[in-house]
Amino acid sequence: MDGSVDDAVAAAVAELKAGGATVALLTTSQLKAAQRADVTIGVQRQRHPAPWGSDVVVTDLAGAWRVLHALPAARAATDNAVRLSASASAIGALMLIPGVPGRSSVSVNIGMAASLWFGFRSAAKVFRDPLPEPETVHDWHSLPVTEVRRLLPRPADEHRAEAASTWWQSLPPIRLAHKASVGSWRLVRDFADEMRSDLSDPITPLLATGALASALLGSPLDAVLVAGVLLVNAGLSAEQQLHAERILNRLLAVQDPSARRRVGPLDEQRDEKVAAKRLRPGDIIEIHADEVVPADARLLQASDVEVDESMLTGESLPVAKQTEPTPGAPLAERDCMLYAGTTVVAGTAVAVVTAVGSRSEVRRALAMAPRKSAEIGLQRQLRRITRRALPFSVAGGRWSGCSVWRGARRCARRWEARSR
Repeated sequence: MDGSVDDAVAAAVAELKAGGATVALLTTSQLKAAQRADVTIGVQRQRHPAPWGSDVVVTDLAGAWRVLHALPAARAATDNAVRLSASASAIGALMLIPGVPGRSSVSVNIGMAASLWFGFRSAAKVFRDPLPEPETVHDWHSLPVTEVRRLLPRPADEHRAEAASTWWQSLPPIRLAHKASVGSWRLVRDFADEMRSDLSDPITPLLATGALASALLGSPLDAVLVAGVLLVNAGLSAEQQLHAERILNRLLAVQDPSARRRVGPLDEQRDEKVAAKRLRPGDIIEIHADEVVPADARLLQASDVEVDESMLTGESLPVAKQTEPTPGAPLAERDCMLYAGTTVVAGTAVAVVTAVGSRSEVRRALAMAPRKSAEIGLQRQLRRITRRALPFSVAGGRWSGCSVWRGARRCARRWEARSR
């Protein structure tokens, strides 16, 4: 490692720590900065010595991503464990009162077991999450058609694979039973996930603790009412959320453009219409006039093609397209590319897909736009009640404070009068 680079990284780490930041360093070799960082993640490379001085050693960048991706889940699990521990301790302290049934140690142990279970679930979810899709390293608009075809090999024929592996699923009874079972399981799973998400509000452990305390003190009806309100509200919120998602998915399915994909050998190619979400990089598509481009693609053939790209670049006039590469050109001047969501207003084009879904230019631009998450369900209702009740609570508190102050003054005057 070059000493100047090592010194520069060490200085950057020291500057961040001086500003109060917690620094994690990702490295493939031994660095002086590793001793100054709070956490060092070492990536082992083939035929190179492992950075054994690191706190964590992983075999690839995917492992490093898993470690970093686990941090938010670890914070959430810690916060949840603190709330459960406080609730269990409060219930245990209540059980120490003579006449209250139960043992305090049982409450504490149940809270500890619940914390461990939720932590395990959070960790398991981190390992189940899919890895992020890597960014493309090729500028497709800068490469000739032959190089693009070489770097984007055409995917295998889906029809032959499906026919060979799932021929028995084409039988009507099996297809209907499979569809019904998968749909039912998905509905139950989504409903349970939405309820769990709605009940993960910080106020839920407080309400549950109060309900359990009421039951222990001899008021089971209050406990049933509180628990019923929590569960019913969470169930209604989950059902409304799923209903809204189903309607949104239907609208998106209607708006999702279909694609004309070429399949089969080169000498026996035929066109088939598929949903845009089924396209994969390397597929060959054909687009006619008045059709929406289903995915980002590099033009292979273009016959008097003009595209409306106003939604992406702001250009008010249609842009003429051609197949020659345009190296170094900005997005609005890449005449050899088609982008998802734009509309072909004239001509016919044949192109090879380069990016789909969230990797398209339109989706990437939308992902960078700031978003404000909307609160729903119990959290939204509690905040609304708090906003409405807070002014009255503050006014009542001020009135009570004034009354206490006036009463204290009167008592002080009476005490002075008696002392005289």
